[in-house]
Amino acid sequence: MKRKVCSIFRCFFLLIISLSLFATGGCDNKEKPITNKPQYRVGILLGVKIFSPVIDGFKAEFAEMGYKEGEDIIFDVKDANGSRENMKKIAEQFVAEEVDLIFSITTGASLAAKRAVEGKSIPLVFAIASEPHRTGVVKSLTEPEKGITGIHTTLILYIGKRLEFLLKFSPSAKSVAVPHDPSYPVIPLALEGLKHVSNKLNMNLVKIAVKKPEEILSGLEEAFSISPFDAILIMPDTTTQNPTGFQAMQKFADNHKIPLIANAPNQIDKGALFCYRWDSLETGRMVSKLAKKMLEGDGHLVIPISNTIPHLTINKKVADKLGIVIDSTLLEIASKVIH
Repeated sequence: MKRKVCSIFRCFFLLIISLSLFATGGCDNKEKPITNKPQYRVGILLGVKIFSPVIDGFKAEFAEMGYKEGEDIIFDVKDANGSRENMKKIAEQFVAEEVDLIFSITTGASLAAKRAVEGKSIPLVFAIASEPHRTGVVKSLTEPEKGITGIHTTLILYIGKRLEFLLKFSPSAKSVAVPHDPSYPVIPLALEGLKHVSNKLNMNLVKIAVKKPEEILSGLEEAFSISPFDAILIMPDTTTQNPTGFQAMQKFADNHKIPLIANAPNQIDKGALFCYRWDSLETGRMVSKLAKKMLEGDGHLVIPISNTIPHLTINKKVADKLGIVIDSTLLEIASKVIH
């Protein structure tokens, strides 16, 4: 009886071992593939933080297209804080890490990224790059280089339009301060567009050249002491849109009770009177669709550059504070009004 019990136990033990070997694939010690490994890794080079909402739209659209962050795709976001040296380092770091795609935000960041991916197989998509065919980001809007595409803005048209809108808000305005970094790629084009419109409107441009954000406040004060101006227009360079630069302009505008004209929609929430430009979330969503095509096409596609439609955003609270009565037609055409 004892021998029979042992025999039954031995058979049961061998059965357990056999089932274990079957479940693990026998004696094969090969590692199983990691099923939750991300499919793509996207390096996001943010030129200056004020444009971070573009990233929100970019991620949101990828999610709606079925990509799960952390599983199907990883977004590695790095902020250059307006420094072109940082843009260069971050772009080169992404290339060294062999990311699957780089998404650059601002003209400076896009130029740095283009130089970094030159001769590589890493595709590049960009946003907030004004006149990219004139600044060197791409050779052509309709036939850009393989593996490079994005969303561009027609700088000369929309920046001059801001002066026209200023006169609708403040008909007596005759002089506008434009602090700017003359070394930034799009600034010559921006000044060209402003000059053309200001001549037609008989408006004076007070050009204040700066090399770093810390120079903006003193530059404004010096210029104002020589010839007072009626408004400040934020220019499309990363030096003036650096948080320090923006705060300096906002402080000066508040102290002198003059309007601040935004260059980015979210500057409206921070105290600017109005903005005439693209919607950041919408732009991010548009770029994500181009990025998806690049990723699925192995980065060798030629995709024409898309354009964005500008919107008018108004901060009525700031207008009330400045004693500005907004014409009803402006409120009707505005895409957003902050009360």
